[in-house]
Amino acid sequence: MTRNDPHSLAQLLMGIDEVECVTPDLNGVPRGKVMTAAGFLEGRRLQLARGVLLQCIMGGYPPARFYGSDDGDLALV
Repeated sequence: MTRNDPHSLAQLLMGIDEVECVTPDLNGVPRGKVMTAAGFLEGRRLQLARGVLLQCIMGGYPPARFYGSDDGDLALV
């Protein structure tokens, strides 16, 4: 199987319904996204707002001076 061969990837994902991307936030709480295997094979990207990973355990956020005020999306790969 070559890395960029979509047919081989489709065979590898046969029988799999969803693809998950999970990462811990600042507190170690798992955060992530889920997409269908078909969406994954089509090349869709999972995106997550950066602020989600910075959220404190009580629901607040640290001061913006520590991470910037731009809450751009992160591409989960």
